Amino acid sequence: MQAITQSLSQGLGTFFSYLPLIVGAIVILVIGFIIAKILQSVTTKVLQSMGFENWMEQGGVKQFFERSQTQQTPLSILGKLVFWLVFFIAIVMAVDTLGISAISQVFSQFIAYIPQIIAAVLILILAALLANFVAGVVRGATGMNVLGTAAQAAIIVFAGFAALTQLGIAPELIAPTFLILLGSVALAAAIAFGWGARNVAQDIVEKGYNRSDEARRKIQQERQRQGGSEGGSQGGSRSGSGDRLGRERGGDSGGGNGDGHSLVKLSASDFVLDDRAEDVRGRKVYDRDDNEIGKVEDLYVDENEQVARFLDVSAGGTLGMGKKHFLVPFDAVTGVSSDRLTLDKDRDTVTNAPDFEEEEHPDRRYQQSVYRHYGMA
Repeated sequence: MQAITQSLSQGLGTFFSYLPLIVGAIVILVIGFIIAKILQSVTTKVLQSMGFENWMEQGGVKQFFERSQTQQTPLSILGKLVFWLVFFIAIVMAVDTLGISAISQVFSQFIAYIPQIIAAVLILILAALLANFVAGVVRGATGMNVLGTAAQAAIIVFAGFAALTQLGIAPELIAPTFLILLGSVALAAAIAFGWGARNVAQDIVEKGYNRSDEARRKIQQERQRQGGSEGGSQGGSRSGSGDRLGRERGGDSGGGNGDGHSLVKLSASDFVLDDRAEDVRGRKVYDRDDNEIGKVEDLYVDENEQVARFLDVSAGGTLGMGKKHFLVPFDAVTGVSSDRLTLDKDRDTVTNAPDFEEEEHPDRRYQQSVYRHYGMA
């Protein structure tokens, strides 16, 4: 009996000695809860006054929450994040007051991890805003929603990997996975661009070559003109004056335009034009009223005279698909510059010319029909 009384007395003594610590922990929790609620309200109101919800709507984050059918919003999520951050600190202080060291250490490690969580959330929010902005710029510049969506998705994916790295989740796997994904996308884009835009790349290279050749020719002409040589004046009259080609060769090919010519496609041959200024491939074509018609895709050359006889002009289409081709006599050209040429016909005359397919070869009968259409037979 005496032992029982002594044990009970010791237990009550321990409880009453521990009671002030419990009361202190409860007080800390109550004060921490009040402070957390106040900071949650202040944070929500400040962000709302700054237009935070509009930023989230523009970045597409708000629409994501709406599609997930949750009652939460980005603003309420951040408010609760602030509340639990402050209240969790109060919980750690209360546990320290009670002297429970094991739980206190676990909570302390979690508090040390909170800044990384906040940084990851900020990365995702800023990435969403940036992705929406870049997508709008790409759509406006290209007029293609697919490219805008692709740019937006690329930024979001990169931000997701960055957020996982910030959280320290399997960094030894995240970095190689991201590099593999990035390399795969780059390889796919390179193959798609190289296959689908090979004609565009050819046009760019040819245009650069033509411009360099034209600049070199102008320097040579200037030197010849300064030297007063007769050959220089003849070369100047051959290559043209200003942005016009002096073409007076309507009947210098045997039977004249009416009989047609023996033609070869310049890009499919090793022919070298007698006058390099006639190589106008890649330049834009305008009619006599300065309306754009299309672009010079290729030239058909007289294999006997080694001069250009017809322009292969393309118009319309997207990324090389759906283009329509027209054959235009070179004699219709009245002006040539470094990036364009002008015809003495209107656009309707060109677009209503006899049908021509890029794969076909213009025989003499077809050439005669083209010359008749342009009034040059």
